[in-house]
Amino acid sequence: MPKREYEQRLAAATVRVQASDGKHSRLAGFRLLVFIATAELAWAWYVAIVSVWVLLLPPALFVFLVWLQSRAATERRFAERAI
Repeated sequence: MPKREYEQRLAAATVRVQASDGKHSRLAGFRLLVFIATAELAWAWYVAIVSVWVLLLPPALFVFLVWLQSRAATERRFAERAI
């Protein structure tokens, strides 16, 4: 009985680690997209296509994504400790 319980918990922890890895990778990709969008918006502001206020949104989104990614990394560390 205890061996079966241990195997179930190990399998669950492994699934959590894999899910956290995927989440972390997706967030990293989104951060890259936000960075590229910020560069494009800066160019659009430079040639007077958009207002300077539009440039405030991407950095705020970037900071939010950094926060989410740090939470995903913490989740992954907790899941790894269970393995």
